[in-house]
Amino acid sequence: MLEVVAKKYTKALIESLDGADLSLVLEDFKGVVGAFSVDKFLDIINSPYVPRAQKCEFLLTLMESKNEKITNFIKLLAENNRLDMIPFVYGALQLHINETNQSYIGLLYLNEDIDASTIDAITRSLAGRLGVGLEIQKIITEIEGIKLVINGLGIEVSFSRDNFLNELKSYILKAI
Repeated sequence: MLEVVAKKYTKALIESLDGADLSLVLEDFKGVVGAFSVDKFLDIINSPYVPRAQKCEFLLTLMESKNEKITNFIKLLAENNRLDMIPFVYGALQLHINETNQSYIGLLYLNEDIDASTIDAITRSLAGRLGVGLEIQKIITEIEGIKLVINGLGIEVSFSRDNFLNELKSYILKAI
């Protein structure tokens, strides 16, 4: 539900700003979006005891934006009690900018660390095949295998050890 409403706010932002300003807005939002993962920050934003004007001023001091349209946008969100929508607006805005620039971020999930040259080789190979700019970030997890997700393009490739063993067993049983 929040994503749908956030897309409307994002569309309004995109229509009111040009490409260079959108990149600056994205940078302004980047610092604030990180604060949304802090519990005390969320307590302040969601508190009914803190006036909306103070919440708005608090966010504006965190953003340090000199753009009047962004200031008005934050005030509008505060006025409508939708400050918790900022991370969703940031995500939609980042997706729009990535689509415009044909540049995407891929997440590579693995259970062990790999060197930067391997990631660069994967990046070059995929970027060449897809015809887009690509940046791959590695994330170390507990999964047995490897998984690559590129959200903006809707691509997900995974190789799981458990899945491979199950398919191998199934193939052997069918052969018998």
